[in-house]
Amino acid sequence: MERLFTFLRKLIILFLVAIFIAVGTFTGQAEAQDHPAFQNPDFIDADTYKIILEATNGEFTIGGDSGNTYAGLLYGGRYAKKQGETQESDCTGNSTFNEDGGYCEYDPQYNPPVIVVSPGETMDLTLDNSLPVLSPELKQGNVPPVKYNLEAVSQDTNLHYHGFNVSPLLGADDVIVPIHSSNTPKIQDNILDSLDVIPIETGKNQELPQEYTDSRGSNFPGNNDFAPINKYHMIFDLPEGHQKGLFWFHSHQHGSSNRQVRSGVSGGVVVKGIATAFPVLQKMNITEENVNSYGKIMLFKDFNNSLGTAKTKFWVLNDLKDPEITINSFEDRFWRIGNIGADKYLNLTFVKPGSNPNHTPDLGLPKFLILSRDVSENYFANASLTDSILVPPAGRVELIVVGGQPGETYELISVDKSKTPQPYTPGGNVDLSGEKTE
Repeated sequence: MERLFTFLRKLIILFLVAIFIAVGTFTGQAEAQDHPAFQNPDFIDADTYKIILEATNGEFTIGGDSGNTYAGLLYGGRYAKKQGETQESDCTGNSTFNEDGGYCEYDPQYNPPVIVVSPGETMDLTLDNSLPVLSPELKQGNVPPVKYNLEAVSQDTNLHYHGFNVSPLLGADDVIVPIHSSNTPKIQDNILDSLDVIPIETGKNQELPQEYTDSRGSNFPGNNDFAPINKYHMIFDLPEGHQKGLFWFHSHQHGSSNRQVRSGVSGGVVVKGIATAFPVLQKMNITEENVNSYGKIMLFKDFNNSLGTAKTKFWVLNDLKDPEITINSFEDRFWRIGNIGADKYLNLTFVKPGSNPNHTPDLGLPKFLILSRDVSENYFANASLTDSILVPPAGRVELIVVGGQPGETYELISVDKSKTPQPYTPGGNVDLSGEKTE
Protein backbone atom coordinates (compact mmCIF):
# COMPACT_ATOMS: atom_id res chain seq x y z
CA MET A 1 0.00 0.00 0.00
CA GLU A 2 2.82 2.41 0.86
CA ARG A 3 4.50 1.72 -2.48
CA LEU A 4 1.21 2.32 -4.29
CA PHE A 5 0.75 5.62 -2.45
CA THR A 6 4.27 6.73 -3.36
CA PHE A 7 3.71 5.79 -6.99
CA LEU A 8 0.41 7.69 -7.16
CA ARG A 9 2.02 10.70 -5.48
CA LYS A 10 4.75 10.81 -8.12
CA LEU A 11 2.19 10.35 -10.88
CA ILE A 12 0.11 13.28 -9.63
CA ILE A 13 3.20 15.49 -9.33
CA LEU A 14 4.30 14.66 -12.87
CA PHE A 15 0.78 15.41 -14.11
CA LEU A 16 0.87 18.81 -12.37
CA VAL A 17 4.32 19.52 -13.83
CA ALA A 18 3.02 18.78 -17.32
CA ILE A 19 0.06 21.11 -16.81
CA PHE A 20 2.16 23.93 -15.35
CA ILE A 21 4.73 23.67 -18.11
CA ALA A 22 2.06 23.55 -20.81
CA VAL A 23 0.36 26.75 -19.65
CA GLY A 24 3.39 28.54 -18.24
CA THR A 25 6.00 28.44 -20.99
CA PHE A 26 7.02 31.91 -22.10
CA THR A 27 9.72 33.51 -24.19
CA GLY A 28 11.90 36.29 -22.94
CA GLN A 29 11.66 40.01 -23.57
CA ALA A 30 14.09 42.15 -21.64
CA GLU A 31 12.81 45.02 -19.55
CA ALA A 32 14.21 48.53 -19.80
CA GLN A 33 16.12 47.90 -16.57
CA ASP A 34 19.81 47.21 -16.96
CA HIS A 35 20.07 43.52 -16.09
CA PRO A 36 22.77 41.41 -17.75
CA ALA A 37 21.42 38.36 -19.54
CA PHE A 38 21.85 35.11 -17.62
CA GLN A 39 24.21 32.63 -19.18
CA ASN A 40 25.52 29.24 -18.18
CA PRO A 41 29.17 28.93 -17.20
CA ASP A 42 31.63 27.45 -19.66
CA PHE A 43 32.25 23.70 -19.41
CA ILE A 44 35.33 21.47 -19.58
CA ASP A 45 34.66 17.78 -20.27
CA ALA A 46 36.99 15.74 -18.07
CA ASP A 47 36.08 12.58 -20.01
CA THR A 48 38.08 13.94 -22.94
CA TYR A 49 40.52 16.44 -21.46
CA LYS A 50 43.15 16.59 -18.73
CA ILE A 51 42.86 19.82 -16.76
CA ILE A 52 45.19 22.20 -14.96
CA LEU A 53 43.69 24.64 -12.46
CA GLU A 54 45.93 27.50 -11.39
CA ALA A 55 45.05 29.16 -8.09
CA THR A 56 46.25 32.73 -8.26
CA ASN A 57 45.38 36.26 -7.25
CA GLY A 58 44.07 38.82 -9.68
CA GLU A 59 41.48 41.42 -10.52
CA PHE A 60 38.04 40.72 -11.90
CA THR A 61 34.73 42.40 -12.68
CA ILE A 62 31.15 41.26 -12.14
CA GLY A 63 28.62 41.69 -14.92
CA GLY A 64 25.93 44.23 -14.07
CA ASP A 65 28.04 45.87 -11.34
CA SER A 66 28.80 49.17 -13.12
CA GLY A 67 32.32 48.17 -14.10
CA ASN A 68 33.74 47.98 -10.57
CA THR A 69 37.01 46.07 -10.29
CA TYR A 70 37.76 43.77 -7.36
CA ALA A 71 40.71 41.72 -6.12
CA GLY A 72 40.27 38.03 -5.45
CA LEU A 73 41.81 34.58 -5.31
CA LEU A 74 40.86 33.04 -8.63
CA TYR A 75 41.14 29.87 -10.68
CA GLY A 76 42.64 30.11 -14.14
CA GLY A 77 42.68 26.99 -16.22
CA ARG A 78 43.95 25.14 -19.23
CA TYR A 79 43.06 21.82 -20.73
CA ALA A 80 44.38 19.44 -23.40
CA LYS A 81 43.21 16.16 -24.86
CA LYS A 82 44.09 13.03 -22.96
CA GLN A 83 44.74 11.34 -26.29
CA GLY A 84 45.74 12.98 -29.55
CA GLU A 85 46.61 16.59 -30.31
CA THR A 86 44.52 19.47 -29.04
CA GLN A 87 43.19 21.68 -31.84
CA GLU A 88 41.88 25.22 -31.82
CA SER A 89 38.42 23.74 -32.42
CA ASP A 90 38.63 22.13 -28.96
CA CYS A 91 38.59 25.57 -27.34
CA THR A 92 35.03 26.51 -26.46
CA GLY A 93 33.38 29.36 -24.60
CA ASN A 94 35.86 32.01 -23.44
CA SER A 95 38.90 29.77 -23.79
CA THR A 96 41.64 30.55 -26.29
CA PHE A 97 44.12 28.29 -28.04
CA ASN A 98 47.76 28.44 -26.98
CA GLU A 99 49.53 27.35 -30.13
CA ASP A 100 52.97 27.05 -28.52
CA GLY A 101 51.70 24.91 -25.64
CA GLY A 102 49.09 22.99 -27.61
CA TYR A 103 46.29 23.57 -25.12
CA CYS A 104 43.18 25.69 -24.48
CA GLU A 105 43.37 28.21 -21.66
CA TYR A 106 41.15 30.45 -19.56
CA ASP A 107 42.08 33.66 -17.83
CA PRO A 108 41.68 33.58 -14.02
CA GLN A 109 37.99 33.92 -13.17
CA TYR A 110 35.86 34.44 -10.08
CA ASN A 111 33.58 31.67 -11.36
CA PRO A 112 35.73 29.18 -13.30
CA PRO A 113 34.42 26.78 -15.95
CA VAL A 114 32.28 23.90 -14.72
CA ILE A 115 34.02 20.52 -14.92
CA VAL A 116 31.85 17.77 -16.43
CA VAL A 117 32.64 14.08 -15.96
CA SER A 118 30.87 10.73 -16.36
CA PRO A 119 30.63 7.84 -13.90
CA GLY A 120 33.27 5.25 -14.72
CA GLU A 121 35.62 7.84 -16.27
CA THR A 122 38.98 9.11 -15.01
CA MET A 123 39.51 12.60 -13.62
CA ASP A 124 42.98 13.90 -14.52
CA LEU A 125 43.52 17.29 -12.86
CA THR A 126 46.60 19.17 -11.70
CA LEU A 127 46.40 21.96 -9.15
CA ASP A 128 49.03 24.65 -9.64
CA ASN A 129 49.31 26.91 -6.61
CA SER A 130 50.42 30.44 -7.49
CA LEU A 131 48.71 32.18 -4.59
CA PRO A 132 50.57 35.10 -3.03
CA VAL A 133 52.45 34.51 0.21
CA LEU A 134 50.33 35.38 3.22
CA SER A 135 52.54 37.95 4.87
CA PRO A 136 56.00 38.59 3.43
CA GLU A 137 56.15 41.74 5.56
CA LEU A 138 56.44 39.78 8.81
CA LYS A 139 60.25 40.00 8.74
CA GLN A 140 60.86 36.60 10.26
CA GLY A 141 64.56 36.41 9.52
CA ASN A 142 66.18 33.11 8.62
CA VAL A 143 63.59 30.42 7.80
CA PRO A 144 64.56 26.90 8.94
CA PRO A 145 63.60 24.09 6.52
CA VAL A 146 60.64 22.71 8.45
CA LYS A 147 57.05 22.48 7.34
CA TYR A 148 55.41 24.87 9.75
CA ASN A 149 57.91 27.68 9.18
CA LEU A 150 57.54 27.24 5.45
CA GLU A 151 53.78 27.75 5.83
CA ALA A 152 54.42 30.99 7.67
CA VAL A 153 55.65 32.59 4.45
CA SER A 154 53.59 30.58 1.98
CA GLN A 155 49.89 30.29 1.25
CA ASP A 156 49.10 26.61 1.05
CA THR A 157 45.98 25.38 -0.67
CA ASN A 158 44.51 22.12 -1.97
CA LEU A 159 41.38 20.90 -3.76
CA HIS A 160 38.36 19.01 -2.42
CA TYR A 161 35.70 17.48 -4.70
CA HIS A 162 32.74 18.12 -2.43
CA GLY A 163 30.32 15.19 -2.38
CA PHE A 164 32.38 12.83 -4.54
CA ASN A 165 32.50 9.16 -3.56
CA VAL A 166 36.08 8.53 -4.61
CA SER A 167 39.38 7.65 -2.97
CA PRO A 168 40.40 10.01 -0.14
CA LEU A 169 44.05 9.12 -0.58
CA LEU A 170 46.99 11.12 -1.89
CA GLY A 171 46.55 11.89 -5.57
CA ALA A 172 42.76 11.79 -5.31
CA ASP A 173 40.41 13.59 -2.90
CA ASP A 174 42.93 14.09 -0.10
CA VAL A 175 41.67 17.07 1.94
CA ILE A 176 44.66 17.12 4.31
CA VAL A 177 47.57 17.51 1.90
CA PRO A 178 49.06 21.05 1.71
CA ILE A 179 50.21 22.36 -1.67
CA HIS A 180 52.72 25.17 -1.23
CA SER A 181 52.74 28.28 -3.35
CA SER A 182 55.22 28.88 -6.15
CA ASN A 183 55.76 32.25 -4.50
CA THR A 184 57.19 30.66 -1.35
CA PRO A 185 60.66 32.10 -0.59
CA LYS A 186 63.43 29.62 -1.07
CA ILE A 187 64.77 28.16 2.14
CA GLN A 188 68.38 29.25 2.32
CA ASP A 189 70.84 31.01 4.57
CA ASN A 190 69.64 34.55 4.91
CA ILE A 191 72.47 36.85 3.92
CA LEU A 192 70.23 39.75 4.95
CA ASP A 193 69.71 38.34 8.43
CA SER A 194 71.17 41.43 9.99
CA LEU A 195 68.33 43.38 8.36
CA ASP A 196 65.77 40.93 9.75
CA VAL A 197 64.03 40.29 6.45
CA ILE A 198 63.02 37.23 4.47
CA PRO A 199 64.72 36.34 1.18
CA ILE A 200 62.04 36.58 -1.47
CA GLU A 201 63.60 34.72 -4.38
CA THR A 202 60.67 32.84 -5.92
CA GLY A 203 59.81 31.07 -9.12
CA LYS A 204 57.67 28.46 -10.80
CA ASN A 205 58.64 24.83 -10.25
CA GLN A 206 60.73 25.83 -7.30
CA GLU A 207 62.57 22.84 -5.86
CA LEU A 208 62.50 21.65 -2.29
CA PRO A 209 65.88 21.46 -0.55
CA GLN A 210 67.08 17.97 0.25
CA GLU A 211 66.65 18.42 3.98
CA TYR A 212 62.98 19.43 3.72
CA THR A 213 60.42 16.87 4.90
CA ASP A 214 56.79 17.32 5.74
CA SER A 215 54.91 15.90 8.73
CA ARG A 216 54.57 12.54 6.96
CA GLY A 217 58.32 12.23 6.59
CA SER A 218 58.18 12.44 2.80
CA ASN A 219 59.21 14.99 0.21
CA PHE A 220 55.68 15.82 -0.87
CA PRO A 221 54.33 16.48 -3.46
CA GLY A 222 57.00 14.54 -5.32
CA ASN A 223 58.79 11.32 -4.58
CA ASN A 224 62.26 12.83 -4.77
CA ASP A 225 64.17 15.62 -3.16
CA PHE A 226 63.71 18.07 -6.01
CA ALA A 227 59.99 18.01 -6.81
CA PRO A 228 58.08 21.20 -7.60
CA ILE A 229 56.43 22.44 -4.44
CA ASN A 230 53.47 24.05 -6.17
CA LYS A 231 52.04 21.38 -8.50
CA TYR A 232 49.77 18.57 -7.35
CA HIS A 233 48.61 15.95 -9.85
CA MET A 234 45.33 14.15 -9.07
CA ILE A 235 44.18 11.22 -11.16
CA PHE A 236 41.39 8.93 -10.02
CA ASP A 237 38.42 6.96 -11.33
CA LEU A 238 34.78 7.68 -10.59
CA PRO A 239 32.83 4.51 -9.79
CA GLU A 240 30.38 3.29 -12.42
CA GLY A 241 27.55 3.75 -9.93
CA HIS A 242 28.55 7.25 -8.80
CA GLN A 243 25.70 9.65 -7.97
CA LYS A 244 24.70 11.99 -10.77
CA GLY A 245 24.12 15.69 -10.51
CA LEU A 246 25.71 18.95 -9.38
CA PHE A 247 28.79 18.94 -7.12
CA TRP A 248 31.45 21.56 -6.42
CA PHE A 249 35.16 21.84 -5.75
CA HIS A 250 36.94 24.21 -3.40
CA SER A 251 39.97 24.76 -1.22
CA HIS A 252 40.00 22.58 1.89
CA GLN A 253 43.29 23.88 3.30
CA HIS A 254 42.93 23.73 7.07
CA GLY A 255 43.21 27.15 8.63
CA SER A 256 42.82 28.96 5.30
CA SER A 257 39.87 27.43 3.45
CA ASN A 258 37.25 29.91 4.70
CA ARG A 259 39.30 32.91 3.64
CA GLN A 260 40.24 31.32 0.32
CA VAL A 261 36.68 30.30 -0.60
CA ARG A 262 35.32 33.69 0.46
CA SER A 263 37.89 35.23 -1.85
CA GLY A 264 36.85 33.13 -4.84
CA VAL A 265 38.49 29.69 -5.11
CA SER A 266 35.51 27.44 -5.74
CA GLY A 267 33.73 26.08 -8.80
CA GLY A 268 31.13 23.61 -10.03
CA VAL A 269 31.28 19.98 -11.16
CA VAL A 270 28.55 18.06 -12.98
CA VAL A 271 28.54 14.26 -12.94
CA LYS A 272 26.55 13.30 -16.00
CA GLY A 273 23.55 10.97 -16.04
CA ILE A 274 20.87 12.75 -14.00
CA ALA A 275 18.25 12.21 -16.71
CA THR A 276 18.44 8.47 -16.10
CA ALA A 277 17.68 9.05 -12.42
CA PHE A 278 14.67 11.29 -13.17
CA PRO A 279 12.81 10.20 -16.34
CA VAL A 280 10.73 13.38 -16.22
CA LEU A 281 13.85 15.22 -17.41
CA GLN A 282 13.98 13.15 -20.58
CA LYS A 283 10.53 14.50 -21.45
CA MET A 284 12.07 17.97 -21.11
CA ASN A 285 14.91 17.06 -23.51
CA ILE A 286 17.48 17.03 -20.69
CA THR A 287 19.93 14.45 -22.00
CA GLU A 288 23.35 16.00 -21.15
CA GLU A 289 24.55 14.93 -24.58
CA ASN A 290 25.82 18.47 -25.15
CA VAL A 291 26.16 21.72 -23.23
CA ASN A 292 22.76 22.91 -24.44
CA SER A 293 20.97 20.12 -22.60
CA TYR A 294 22.46 20.54 -19.12
CA GLY A 295 19.64 22.82 -17.95
CA LYS A 296 20.47 26.10 -16.23
CA ILE A 297 23.56 25.84 -14.02
CA MET A 298 23.23 28.49 -11.29
CA LEU A 299 26.28 28.89 -9.06
CA PHE A 300 25.75 31.47 -6.31
CA LYS A 301 28.58 33.05 -4.32
CA ASP A 302 28.11 35.42 -1.37
CA PHE A 303 30.43 38.10 -2.69
CA ASN A 304 31.96 40.18 0.11
CA ASN A 305 35.05 41.81 -1.40
CA SER A 306 37.12 40.14 1.32
CA LEU A 307 40.42 41.34 -0.14
CA GLY A 308 39.27 44.93 -0.61
CA THR A 309 38.71 47.83 1.72
CA ALA A 310 35.06 48.54 0.86
CA LYS A 311 33.01 45.68 2.30
CA THR A 312 30.57 45.39 -0.59
CA LYS A 313 28.11 42.52 -0.19
CA PHE A 314 25.73 40.91 -2.67
CA TRP A 315 24.97 37.57 -4.26
CA VAL A 316 26.81 36.78 -7.48
CA LEU A 317 25.24 34.32 -9.91
CA ASN A 318 27.65 32.95 -12.54
CA ASP A 319 29.83 36.08 -12.41
CA LEU A 320 26.72 38.27 -12.79
CA LYS A 321 24.84 40.60 -10.48
CA ASP A 322 21.03 40.53 -10.79
CA PRO A 323 20.91 38.78 -14.18
CA GLU A 324 17.73 38.39 -16.16
CA ILE A 325 16.70 34.79 -16.69
CA THR A 326 14.58 33.97 -19.71
CA ILE A 327 12.32 30.94 -19.81
CA ASN A 328 11.28 29.98 -23.30
CA SER A 329 11.46 26.19 -23.36
CA PHE A 330 11.04 23.13 -21.17
CA GLU A 331 14.81 22.89 -20.78
CA ASP A 332 14.90 26.39 -19.27
CA ARG A 333 12.77 25.17 -16.37
CA PHE A 334 15.37 22.69 -15.12
CA TRP A 335 17.55 24.62 -12.66
CA ARG A 336 20.67 23.25 -10.96
CA ILE A 337 21.45 25.57 -8.06
CA GLY A 338 24.64 25.51 -6.00
CA ASN A 339 25.60 27.73 -3.07
CA ILE A 340 29.36 27.55 -3.55
CA GLY A 341 30.28 30.33 -1.14
CA ALA A 342 31.60 29.94 2.39
CA ASP A 343 29.18 31.42 4.89
CA LYS A 344 25.74 32.65 3.80
CA TYR A 345 22.47 30.78 3.52
CA LEU A 346 20.48 31.25 0.33
CA ASN A 347 16.67 31.18 0.68
CA LEU A 348 15.15 31.67 -2.75
CA THR A 349 11.59 32.69 -3.50
CA PHE A 350 9.65 34.47 -6.25
CA VAL A 351 7.95 37.84 -5.81
CA LYS A 352 6.21 40.19 -8.19
CA PRO A 353 8.15 43.37 -9.08
CA GLY A 354 7.11 46.31 -6.93
CA SER A 355 5.24 44.14 -4.45
CA ASN A 356 5.62 44.24 -0.68
CA PRO A 357 9.06 42.72 0.02
CA ASN A 358 7.51 40.71 2.86
CA HIS A 359 6.83 37.60 0.88
CA THR A 360 3.56 35.73 1.32
CA PRO A 361 2.52 32.64 -0.64
CA ASP A 362 0.75 33.44 -3.90
CA LEU A 363 -0.83 30.79 -6.10
CA GLY A 364 -0.01 32.89 -9.16
CA LEU A 365 3.75 32.86 -8.57
CA PRO A 366 6.09 30.21 -10.00
CA LYS A 367 6.89 27.31 -7.68
CA PHE A 368 9.76 24.91 -7.21
CA LEU A 369 9.50 21.15 -7.65
CA ILE A 370 12.62 19.75 -5.99
CA LEU A 371 14.06 16.67 -7.67
CA SER A 372 17.26 16.28 -5.67
CA ARG A 373 19.15 17.80 -2.75
CA ASP A 374 22.88 17.20 -2.67
CA VAL A 375 22.46 14.58 -5.42
CA SER A 376 20.12 12.42 -3.34
CA GLU A 377 17.97 10.45 -5.77
CA ASN A 378 15.59 9.47 -2.97
CA TYR A 379 14.42 13.02 -2.36
CA PHE A 380 11.93 12.94 -5.21
CA ALA A 381 9.90 10.23 -3.44
CA ASN A 382 8.68 12.95 -1.05
CA ALA A 383 8.70 15.79 -3.54
CA SER A 384 6.08 18.52 -3.46
CA LEU A 385 5.66 22.04 -4.77
CA THR A 386 7.15 24.74 -2.60
CA ASP A 387 7.32 28.52 -2.88
CA SER A 388 10.80 28.85 -1.35
CA ILE A 389 13.99 26.83 -1.31
CA LEU A 390 16.71 26.96 1.36
CA VAL A 391 20.24 26.31 0.12
CA PRO A 392 22.94 26.35 2.82
CA PRO A 393 26.62 26.90 2.05
CA ALA A 394 27.89 23.88 0.07
CA GLY A 395 24.28 22.88 -0.69
CA ARG A 396 23.02 21.95 -4.14
CA VAL A 397 19.44 21.64 -5.32
CA GLU A 398 18.17 20.41 -8.67
CA LEU A 399 14.59 21.33 -9.45
CA ILE A 400 11.94 22.22 -11.99
CA VAL A 401 10.34 25.66 -12.04
CA VAL A 402 6.59 25.27 -12.57
CA GLY A 403 3.86 27.81 -13.13
CA GLY A 404 4.08 31.49 -13.85
CA GLN A 405 1.94 33.44 -16.27
CA PRO A 406 3.00 33.94 -19.91
CA GLY A 407 4.24 37.47 -20.43
CA GLU A 408 4.81 38.15 -16.72
CA THR A 409 8.04 39.19 -15.03
CA TYR A 410 9.04 37.92 -11.60
CA GLU A 411 11.93 38.53 -9.26
CA LEU A 412 13.89 35.76 -7.61
CA ILE A 413 15.20 37.01 -4.27
CA SER A 414 16.82 35.58 -1.17
CA VAL A 415 14.89 36.14 2.07
CA ASP A 416 15.62 35.51 5.73
CA LYS A 417 13.62 33.35 8.13
CA SER A 418 11.00 36.08 8.60
CA LYS A 419 10.44 36.16 4.82
CA THR A 420 11.99 39.60 4.37
CA PRO A 421 14.90 40.31 2.00
CA GLN A 422 18.23 39.53 3.58
CA PRO A 423 20.47 42.33 4.82
CA TYR A 424 22.85 40.90 2.22
CA THR A 425 20.81 42.61 -0.50
CA PRO A 426 20.84 43.79 -3.22
CA GLY A 427 22.13 40.33 -4.03
CA GLY A 428 20.05 37.43 -5.26
CA ASN A 429 17.63 39.45 -7.35
CA VAL A 430 16.92 37.70 -10.64
CA ASP A 431 14.26 38.86 -13.07
CA LEU A 432 12.23 36.39 -15.07
CA SER A 433 10.60 38.14 -17.99
CA GLY A 434 8.61 36.83 -20.90
CA GLU A 435 6.53 37.63 -23.90
CA LYS A 436 3.38 35.70 -24.59
CA THR A 437 3.73 33.49 -27.64
CA GLU A 438 1.10 33.79 -30.38
